[in-house]
Amino acid sequence: MPDEQKASPGGAPLVPDELAEKLRLAADHAERASDVQIRLSIEGGQAEERYRYRFEATGSGALACELYCRMTQRDGRIAGERIEREDFARLIRSVDVPALLSNRRPLRQIPPCSLVGRLEITDGLRQVAFLFMADPGQAESAGYELPPELARVVEDVYSVSAKYMEKQGITSVRP
Repeated sequence: MPDEQKASPGGAPLVPDELAEKLRLAADHAERASDVQIRLSIEGGQAEERYRYRFEATGSGALACELYCRMTQRDGRIAGERIEREDFARLIRSVDVPALLSNRRPLRQIPPCSLVGRLEITDGLRQVAFLFMADPGQAESAGYELPPELARVVEDVYSVSAKYMEKQGITSVRP
């Protein structure tokens, strides 16, 4: 067997670096943001405490948000809304792709009925996704700590979406 090393494909995408650069440019230049999307979904809880939250915003201005919380009787959705350019720029500025990827922590076994979140960021070509326990109390009990870089993005999404959900009489979307 030869001692030669196989070369890796020359065109392999550098997902973190290329996505980070696209987000940086999109934050300052609206015309570069049209393919950028941020999605956050959180779901779980026992039947009487069921919680479901979905948020999606695109650089082209589309916005959709849905919240259902049985325990607090919150239920609302918005679709067909437009996200303000400044709000979308705030969200993508809070995303530090290399830091998010380098600080990923393995999830331990997630206990039943936990609130589980998934954050996805894409530029149409590249995508990163992060799975996490979304309820701080549940996470602490399970020995899971949300990385601060991920917590910052999730908090910004909550804040921005609450601004738009106020039209539905909902002032907080947090679990």
